[in-house]
Amino acid sequence: MPSRVDVESLVMQNHNEAVAAIDRIKSKLNALLRYKRRRWIFWDIFGATAPHGHRYKREPVLSSEALNKLEQNFGVSLPEELKLFLTHIHGGGLGPGYGFYIYPDPKPLTRRRRPFPFNSAMAAQVIEARTSGTDRWATLEMPDDSDYDDDEDDDYPAGAGFIPLTHHGCGVFDVLVTVGEQRGLVWCCDMNWFPVISREGKSMGLLAWYEDWLDRCLGNNK
Repeated sequence: MPSRVDVESLVMQNHNEAVAAIDRIKSKLNALLRYKRRRWIFWDIFGATAPHGHRYKREPVLSSEALNKLEQNFGVSLPEELKLFLTHIHGGGLGPGYGFYIYPDPKPLTRRRRPFPFNSAMAAQVIEARTSGTDRWATLEMPDDSDYDDDEDDDYPAGAGFIPLTHHGCGVFDVLVTVGEQRGLVWCCDMNWFPVISREGKSMGLLAWYEDWLDRCLGNNK
């Protein structure tokens, strides 16, 4: 069974690869904003202009101090790709769904520090079912674990070992796993759970997830 270290090395094989991804994302973000300025009233991406949408705005990148405070709030070390994004691309806003935001919890939640319940073998089974055509809607049900010791924890989606990334509407969220074998990978909660995958059927880390969204917005579907 792959260890957490194995999975995270899959997400980000080396620093140079991450830097190259950041450069591509910056270039594609600029291309997206140029296209929007040319087409302004005639073209929008999903979620951008909703009352609670990102409206193409980007928050400033985070300082080291702000990043440390965010990690202290969650009680976990954030995956490297998320830290690179927040300190080199933007601190929230323009992104998938109604926007890419990493909000601190109003108060620390103990479930943030618990392992994500789905391991690499379970993820592989869902991906195989979805990509082979056996069950294109294959999902996993989040185990019922009410023993969080968090009074009035009504933050959605429920579950351990992740932080939300974006809301697509109708209770559909993409999240980033922070604790467990799938650390650093993006999953989707649409009532039940499944790993977010690329066109090639591979699990995606945060940078690949964001770049894939940009490619779809720009029509780069090669």
